[in-house]
Amino acid sequence: MIAYAGDSGIKIVRQSLENGFFDKFIGTDGLRDNLLLDEIGIANIKGSIFSSPTSPPESEAGKRFAEAFAAKHPDQTDGFFIQQSYDASFLLALAIEKAGNTDRTAIRDALRDVANPPGEKVLPGEWAKAKKLIAAGTDIDYEGVSGPQDFDENGDVTGFIGKFVITDNGYEEVGVFQ
Repeated sequence: MIAYAGDSGIKIVRQSLENGFFDKFIGTDGLRDNLLLDEIGIANIKGSIFSSPTSPPESEAGKRFAEAFAAKHPDQTDGFFIQQSYDASFLLALAIEKAGNTDRTAIRDALRDVANPPGEKVLPGEWAKAKKLIAAGTDIDYEGVSGPQDFDENGDVTGFIGKFVITDNGYEEVGVFQ
């Protein structure tokens, strides 16, 4: 099912359960929202499966970000595209720093320089380090929260998708696919 929990998703799930159409669901990131669990109840949709962008397993960048985010926002346990939004913002700031201005073409041309190898690894939160390296003319390679931010020949960045299953504890990530 492709829907947002806060929009039509909860209504569709509720009606499906009430009418006996389905009791297990397969959904996308827009439905993987704690609002769904609160409104429908974990017990009613336990075992349902959802996909959502995630960080690669065993990622130092992902671990650092998760700890910093949890410390700053302890009550926010679900959030859509937080990791990807952070990476996009950090990459944009790095490209502006590398370009030396906010000209769109210069930023575009600098993106691969700050994102792709070769270069010294820069992790989330290492703005001062990145700025110093750029000023020194050193190549950098931003290793993002959501994985390597290496642009291919088409300008695409490969991402990681998590498989989440509803358990007694809520959404549990049980697999990661690139």
